[in-house]
Amino acid sequence: MRPFHLRATKNSLRASIGATALLAALGVQPLAAQAEPTAGSGSTPSANAATAVGEVVVTASKRSQLVREVPGGVTAISATQLQAAGVLDPRDIVGFVPGLQVASSLGAGEFVLRGLTTGNDINPTVGLQIDGAPIGPVAFGAAAATQLPEIDPALMSRVEVLRGPQGTLYGGSTLGGIVNYVTQKPSLETMTGTLYAEGSDTNRGGGNFVGRALFSAPLVQDKLGLQLSGFDDQFGGFINDPLVGKNKFDTHSAYGGRVALLWQVNPDFQVQLADLNSNEHSYGDALIYNLNGTPNSNGLTYSAPVLPFYNSRFNMVSLNAAYNLHWATLSYIGTYQTLNTLGAGDFGSSKTAAIIDGFLPLFGGPVLPASPNLGVFTGDVSTKTTHEIRLASPDEGSIRWLAGLFYNSEHTASPEIVSSFNLDQSVRPAPLDDLIDFSLLTHLQEYAGFADVTYYVTPKLDVTGGVRVGYITQNFEQLYSGSDATPLNTLFVFSGLLPTPADTGVSSSHETFETYLADVRYHLTSNDMIYFRFATGFRPGGPNVVVPGLPATFGPDTTKNYEVGWKTTFWDGRGYLDLDLYDVEWNNIQILTQSQGIGGETNGGQATSRGVEATVALRPIEGFNLGGSVTYSDAHLDDNIPALGASGDAIPNNPKWSGSITAEYTWLIQDKWHGFVGGSARYNGQRLFTFEHSTTYPEYTLPAYTIVDLRIGVRHDNTELVLFVRNAGDARDQLGDSSQGVNYVTVGRPRTIGASLSAHF
Repeated sequence: MRPFHLRATKNSLRASIGATALLAALGVQPLAAQAEPTAGSGSTPSANAATAVGEVVVTASKRSQLVREVPGGVTAISATQLQAAGVLDPRDIVGFVPGLQVASSLGAGEFVLRGLTTGNDINPTVGLQIDGAPIGPVAFGAAAATQLPEIDPALMSRVEVLRGPQGTLYGGSTLGGIVNYVTQKPSLETMTGTLYAEGSDTNRGGGNFVGRALFSAPLVQDKLGLQLSGFDDQFGGFINDPLVGKNKFDTHSAYGGRVALLWQVNPDFQVQLADLNSNEHSYGDALIYNLNGTPNSNGLTYSAPVLPFYNSRFNMVSLNAAYNLHWATLSYIGTYQTLNTLGAGDFGSSKTAAIIDGFLPLFGGPVLPASPNLGVFTGDVSTKTTHEIRLASPDEGSIRWLAGLFYNSEHTASPEIVSSFNLDQSVRPAPLDDLIDFSLLTHLQEYAGFADVTYYVTPKLDVTGGVRVGYITQNFEQLYSGSDATPLNTLFVFSGLLPTPADTGVSSSHETFETYLADVRYHLTSNDMIYFRFATGFRPGGPNVVVPGLPATFGPDTTKNYEVGWKTTFWDGRGYLDLDLYDVEWNNIQILTQSQGIGGETNGGQATSRGVEATVALRPIEGFNLGGSVTYSDAHLDDNIPALGASGDAIPNNPKWSGSITAEYTWLIQDKWHGFVGGSARYNGQRLFTFEHSTTYPEYTLPAYTIVDLRIGVRHDNTELVLFVRNAGDARDQLGDSSQGVNYVTVGRPRTIGASLSAHF
């Protein structure tokens, strides 16, 4: 890692912060967008039928398999299901996937599976993938690693959620599993497309608009295909801030699209080149709650001088190639990604803010106004390059194998800048614009090889063994500056503490890792399969924040997962059941802790997560489809962890019970006209924001909630008109929490009524 290169990266983020602050001051926001057709397949959205659930093809094992044949917890949500459910951003799939949660604060949030979270994870525990390629940085300190980029549902063929450690095939930071977005391919045969428009109004809020378009056509018949897509989402706000004087400030905008070319070089060789872009500008849907669970202010009100906002720009250029050698298939996927994020939040209630305002002027720091209005900018400027090449045997014979090599390189600059704001959200001039600037500059490289072998002992019984070995190196530099940097160090020395260095120089860490997989499948009948799965996972360690009282480095944490399951199709194909029992042992947990008011990482202790996940789908009569899922999860610490001040506590953000139910009935009206009515209900039990006995963050319980969505409409050929009500009960669902001295709770959108029109050709 070259320090001058990373400093240049940091300077570009400073420019981004300045530009965003100016735009916020002027009230300028980008447009929004999102698209979502179904690849022009001509199919119309409907609730998933029982047979469709088990017959969905997924690539969980980097091979094409039916969901009902995968030995492990896998959920596949098709493009038609995404549209029928009104999915608009990644966190909307929560409730439809057993065991999936989103630790949501500023931005979209962070996926959590099977309770593997400490509530304040610096690095993710669930991996994000697009077409099997990992997205987002995983190095320590990369704030964007815990944010979900906005990805257009129109591009999705399906979303696959793999529960349980996936370290053998998918590498690090997959302790809890992965979420894989599988995109549609350009058409080589016929011109296809989809148009989608949606308008709605939110109770006590503003109007909303969604526009999406996808077009695909062969440029050279059966040889070269082009796909173009674009999306534009605009959502009005519903939260007021009387202190700032802005009503319905929490608007959300997103826009982007993709260009893809698919080249069928010959019958055995196919190549796809794609460029995907997504942009988001969002104010946080946050309220301030007291520790007893009551709002700090009446109604949908946020009373703080700094409005929370989050900007994200994500771009990924990818190259996918597959060559059928007949004795094996050679595949390659490579990506180049850029992810720039910028967020701001109120900082005035934190302990550090009290020091900046009340004590540092005594040690030479600038004197703040009577209303200091302190806020903190956080963000990332990240680049990531990945390459994966693998060779897989044909899906026939008694022995089937897969082997591959993987490389990942990423650079990330992640500053935190404390500033003083005016009420119009502009940043006050120097020296109040940059009071404390704490920046982390990282470069991570990963090299890995992986392989698995499946042996079919009999036509009914097969066993699989897999291994992944790898090497990770990280370079790390920490910079500390700002008009209050020297006064704060003076205060540290006066208090008998060591000062924070202005520049730590570049430090390095190196680690090797191994992960393992073992599966046993047995087909009781052609419709019944039972399985046992053992898998391990890891999350890389690395160099730590250089602050007295914190270790110089922190180690990886690992998981061991044991699960048994049963998948069966019954009732003459009109019923499907997927039942899974799991036990996950989480060791050497990575923990966010503090020293001298600065957060860093340490390791400690063990936790256990046990649970049951069940998914069922039924088609009682023609045209009537029912589906549902239920999860019971018990995740808790096994050890006393002094850094958390906790022992035996329940894991945060993990409800004991969660689940969903969906239903849709379709009937023939006349000729090609069909009517339909449907709905869904999602339940999430209460969960803690942090560990019950935490000495760092206040204890707060996020209450249980149920969200009910309803829809009715008509279809004619490939055109559909829908009237919908989302959150029909106007529930005030609390999705997540963050704390800077008070509880900033992210809430879901109130009741929203609207209509959508879509056409496929």
